[in-house]
Amino acid sequence: MALELAAERSAPIDGMLTDVIMPVMNGKQMVTRLKQTRPDVKVLYMSGYSGTTYFDPSIVDPAQERLVEKPFTREALLAALRETLDTDATAEPIPSKERPEARRVS
Repeated sequence: MALELAAERSAPIDGMLTDVIMPVMNGKQMVTRLKQTRPDVKVLYMSGYSGTTYFDPSIVDPAQERLVEKPFTREALLAALRETLDTDATAEPIPSKERPEARRVS
């Protein structure tokens, strides 16, 4: 659906929030396809998985890509989105230990 919407939209897409694990393709695969036509889009991944599942670099490498862990507060999500949009797409992400604490959205 996101790829179809992006294909139909002529205006720039500044940012994308996507889950890491999805039914048809993972978030990394979706972003790779999106960046073929929109290379400048900035991406924030989200995941409720912990441990090695999403730290598999073939899916999302938190050392190279922005990731917010579920559960998170609205404030943490907004801060992560703002950080993503305000940062050069090629810049190093802020290490997770320096990001806002992740807590359940209320």
